[in-house]
Amino acid sequence: MNNKGLHSFQCFLLLTVLFFTLGSVEAQSPGSLPAEVLAYADMVFYNGKVITADQGFTIAEAVATRDGKFLALGNSQSILAMAGPSTRRIDLLGRSVIPGMIATHQHSYIGNSSKAGVRLQSTDVAGIMEEINAVLAELSPGEYAFFSGPSIAALMCHNEQPDVPCVSLAQLDAAAPNNPLAIVLQNNQVIVNSLLLEELPPDVSGLLRDEEGRPTGQLRGGAGGIVVYELMPWHDDVFGRSVAEERQNLKRWPPLGITTLMGRGQGQAITILLELWKAGELQTRIRIVHEFLRQNPRPEIFLKRVGNLTGLGDDWFKIIGATTQAADGTPFTNKFARINLAENDSYGRFGNDKWGETGDLATSEHLNIILGARYGWSLKGYHTAGDMANTRMLDAFAEAHQERSLVGRNFGLDHNEMVRPEHLAALKEMDIVTAVRGSSFRGSNDGLLHEFGADAVNEMGLIKSLIEAGLKPSIEIGGGLQSIADFILRQTDDGRVWNPDERVSREEALWMYTLWSAHYSGEEDSLGSIEPGKLGDLVVLGGDYMTWPEEELGSLRVLMTVVGGEVVYEASGAF
Repeated sequence: MNNKGLHSFQCFLLLTVLFFTLGSVEAQSPGSLPAEVLAYADMVFYNGKVITADQGFTIAEAVATRDGKFLALGNSQSILAMAGPSTRRIDLLGRSVIPGMIATHQHSYIGNSSKAGVRLQSTDVAGIMEEINAVLAELSPGEYAFFSGPSIAALMCHNEQPDVPCVSLAQLDAAAPNNPLAIVLQNNQVIVNSLLLEELPPDVSGLLRDEEGRPTGQLRGGAGGIVVYELMPWHDDVFGRSVAEERQNLKRWPPLGITTLMGRGQGQAITILLELWKAGELQTRIRIVHEFLRQNPRPEIFLKRVGNLTGLGDDWFKIIGATTQAADGTPFTNKFARINLAENDSYGRFGNDKWGETGDLATSEHLNIILGARYGWSLKGYHTAGDMANTRMLDAFAEAHQERSLVGRNFGLDHNEMVRPEHLAALKEMDIVTAVRGSSFRGSNDGLLHEFGADAVNEMGLIKSLIEAGLKPSIEIGGGLQSIADFILRQTDDGRVWNPDERVSREEALWMYTLWSAHYSGEEDSLGSIEPGKLGDLVVLGGDYMTWPEEELGSLRVLMTVVGGEVVYEASGAF
């Protein structure tokens, strides 16, 4: 072959190679390759039991995460094939993995959202006034004096106990003639002196008056809300001490396997958490139910200014709705009446009717719910313990539902210890999310038992009934696996079981703390189960969740907690 022929042959070979090479590259372009091979997994967990808590309660042997999300599920061989040189491999040694647990009503995580001012400790008038005078002695004329305290008869001057001496407006005026003074009680009732009364609009709702029409200094509803949310000062060092305290406070959740916290938050608490979010220091996801409508005497003005912020945020920090004042503080009941009243109780046998004590239901939080729903907000984050409180809240929801359907909007009621069979149809019709707490079946049950008696307590906590009605109750309190055990066992510390027909299975209990809790915030498409594409939140347990003895579930160790594919807690020496 001459040189010309040889050159032509070489060119032919080169073109042939290029053709097939380019064809091969085009055939395997990134757009056509399986997602799993575009990059190695960040973490793989294998040789165990991955309990997905998806709709079918699927169980796999292994799972991989990448870029903060679940990448794939499968057997150990298929998942290990996705590991690269820098992939962390976790041999589960037969132990189980569950989705990250979600607490839907853990507003106590906001460590610095408590009322400002000195906490009163005394329970009688003389002791209370002595504490107040000690603080006033240190203040300059014109300086505000804020206190906080329990909702007790000695402070509330409640008609249920008219013979119990209580702190009067005249006493507060005499003690603080030159200082505006307020005492904020635990259920957002407020007591003020005349100087602070002068700062309130005279026609505001919740300004209680005596038989002659004169203000008593006792505030409820919107009047109390002005003091709590508008007049009380923020802490002096929001971006220093408070942020540091909250940073430390949030560290207690990953060791429990809690990966998402939901709860009420007011302006200052949200600002504190916002700083941690911006700094990238959150180790649990935060979901805020904003309190701007709570005891707001001018709700529509605020709604027009703020607009609907439900869903605003990202995967780490998000506003998931708003809340108004709940219908009760201590349980407001109808079916259940107290057989024993606590010492210094201020409410009587049927509990605390927060809306009724404002004097006019039409201007109570009932209206705030209607308006909040009208402007598009999802409303939740309530303390609705008593059966009558549930009835009153559902009546307000029903009125809002007639104006604009609540279905699919994730409206919620919390606590629900005394939800009744007659509530189930309304909850189902309006697609209301129920958050429930189980600690009442265990250690704190002594209080309920003393107040209401064994027969009444045995009728409370209708959790299985909610599920059988087609609802998805969520576990609201951040107790980790102990909270799950409470709903499975319904058992007190001394072994007594309350209404065993309302016990739930361990599958249902896990759903309540994961997938169904994600439904509370409307995020079941991205949170709450181990499925490819969902946020990579998981918990590695020290044993098999499905076979571990029910009565010992609370002691099953959390070995590792992963949020967004990042390890936020790992027990020493576990892997």
